Amino acid sequence: MKKAALPLTLLMTFILTCSAANGQQGYGDDVDTLAPPRIWWGDKIPEEYSDANRPWQGIPSIEVTSDHRVWVTWFTGGRDEGASNYTLLITSDDKGETWSQPIFAIDPESTVRAYDPSLWYDPLGRLWVFWAQGNISRHDANKKIIEGPDGDKIRDCRAGVWCMITDNPEAGTDAVWSEPRRISDGIMLNKPIVDSQNRWLFPIAVWRRNTRYPVDPEQHIGPNVFVSTDEGKTLSLLGHSKLEAKKSGWDEHHIVERHDGSFWILVRVLHGMGEAFSNDGGKTWTDVEPSPVIKQTASRFCIRRLQSGNLILVKNGPVGEDVGRNTIMAALSTDDGKTWSEPLVIDERNDVTYPNATQSPDGTIYVVYDHGRYSNKEILMARFTEDDLVKGEFVSKDAKTRMLVNKAGK
Repeated sequence: MKKAALPLTLLMTFILTCSAANGQQGYGDDVDTLAPPRIWWGDKIPEEYSDANRPWQGIPSIEVTSDHRVWVTWFTGGRDEGASNYTLLITSDDKGETWSQPIFAIDPESTVRAYDPSLWYDPLGRLWVFWAQGNISRHDANKKIIEGPDGDKIRDCRAGVWCMITDNPEAGTDAVWSEPRRISDGIMLNKPIVDSQNRWLFPIAVWRRNTRYPVDPEQHIGPNVFVSTDEGKTLSLLGHSKLEAKKSGWDEHHIVERHDGSFWILVRVLHGMGEAFSNDGGKTWTDVEPSPVIKQTASRFCIRRLQSGNLILVKNGPVGEDVGRNTIMAALSTDDGKTWSEPLVIDERNDVTYPNATQSPDGTIYVVYDHGRYSNKEILMARFTEDDLVKGEFVSKDAKTRMLVNKAGK
């Protein structure tokens, strides 16, 4: 199937850089990490990418479009998180009861990998799939085997946020997608938001961890907020919150606009949950400090504004507890995060992680997460309403949990 490009030009007016210790731009197999990725479409996806041949998978994202079609993306490939990683996208036209085969697999060449994808349904009715793309290798620029800080692998701290967009997601597997475009350095694991000024705010981070590259501190390592005032055509850096190196690892942050007009960032830090605030529209931020209310293990969580104006928080365990990567729960706040309801238990098992949530036009809340990335190899989904959250149990007619989205079989 031929995929036409949308007439969309995504430009970056702020470029982050990360230079190698030996002065070279690349390393590892010295491949071009800025090159567009290889994409396998539909029935052209090789057999090696099939469910039966994947030994692990996880880190999913979910979105629902205006026709109630559900979309899920995640990454997999190779034996673990490494050079063979690629990103998949599937869809469901029956609210997650059944799922399509992969629509495409995004798999860059050589030691460049596609990872940490995210989905977003924008106010114009377009579906975006974002992913990170960067080098990961066991060799330096001179082809010598090195011992990096993560086992014996080194990672490209510059990475890069890429995207593809469709303006007809209601077509499902026949939707027409734009060509891949790189919109910034860094990684964006969570969804953009649209604020009260109709600005599009993108939670993009440049990670400090797992790199042998020295980074200029003025290059804004850590959680950033990028802004677009032209519906995603161009992005620029709006603001940045400082996060100490000893607390920083994977800055998987979310942006929340509060009812008083201030902004709140929630950030994954090495020892739990950090937060920062802005009172000038996101231009300047407090430093990241531990949250006094929300406790979380060092793993991704999800916080979103619901149609009611209330906030939903999906994380491991109760709001004020760190229970490790176990027990996915969801809680509701009616006062902008000051207090939270008794949680709704989505999955009480161990090794359930990385929840991502969205709300459909009819008010249904969807949560996707992974279960046993290297053992069960499952991508799972829960479906419920805000009333279920209020009551703390699944009481609505169509509420379900542990719905199987995909299971790898190797």
